[in-house]
Amino acid sequence: TGPTPSSISPLSEKRSVMPSSVTILFDENIQAASVAIGDLGISGTCSILPTASLTSVVGAAVTFGLSASTCAENNTLTLSVVGSGFNDSLGNAGSNSQSVTYTFDSTGPSIASFNPATSNVLAIPFSLTLNFDEMINSSSLTNSDLSVSGTCTTLPTAAVSSVSGASATVTFSGAVCADTQKTILTVNQAGISDTAGNAGIATSMVTYTLDNTGPTVSNFNPAAGVPPASIDITYSENILAGSVSAADFTISGSCLTLPTVAISSVTGNIIKISLSGGMCISTQTVQVFTNATSVTDLVGNAGSGSSSVIYNQP
Repeated sequence: TGPTPSSISPLSEKRSVMPSSVTILFDENIQAASVAIGDLGISGTCSILPTASLTSVVGAAVTFGLSASTCAENNTLTLSVVGSGFNDSLGNAGSNSQSVTYTFDSTGPSIASFNPATSNVLAIPFSLTLNFDEMINSSSLTNSDLSVSGTCTTLPTAAVSSVSGASATVTFSGAVCADTQKTILTVNQAGISDTAGNAGIATSMVTYTLDNTGPTVSNFNPAAGVPPASIDITYSENILAGSVSAADFTISGSCLTLPTVAISSVTGNIIKISLSGGMCISTQTVQVFTNATSVTDLVGNAGSGSSSVIYNQP
């Protein structure tokens, strides 16, 4: 039975510098005279691929040197060996094959997203996830890469809890915040490197604003005049669409037939309602009454107060 290649070192990986040599390890000793430069296959997308030279054959390890290559970002270099090109010490030809692919990477990591993202919150989160655009070196992200600022009475302390692949978990502790106060986490990406050793650049930040106040009605449009077919009701902040129903609006007045209300849309901080089926004669009125306590903002705070508008049939 001939030799079988079991591994090529370095293994497939992203690299900021392509390797200057590779070692193929077989499952038994190799006959040095059976090894030729052409036994190492070289391919890939680099603009200039390296050339190989035979460096050594020691026992079951064969090492090839590689000349410098020219590669752009995300270019690849693939090295392959076929066992049949190698003989063991008894002259048996090998079998099977192995290959590795190196991807040129000269760009450092950056944060693609925070979870939770910048938002109003009922409470400053206990933990958040940093999602990077590539895998990072787990030891390169430390507490010193995190800084906390903001307007909270007592700002929280930030600490790295875990790093796994392209994501990291950061915990907050000790925050004391009042309504509308902010906690801002800034991450120094220049202190963080990817698995190829490239350092990130600049910083990335996320802001959490404590929100314990529900929405209130700011205005009706139209604010007066003939009973309209639709009304835009503007609130003091964005509304959770699922918290709104036609039952939140009451219609009263002196018209012969009062109109029926329906929800047309909820967009940001505006609720559009439609009025249909009403019948009014001169001087009769339609009053639209809304109870803000039945709607909530995006973080779940219930509204407060009530408002109404009156329309007159001329």
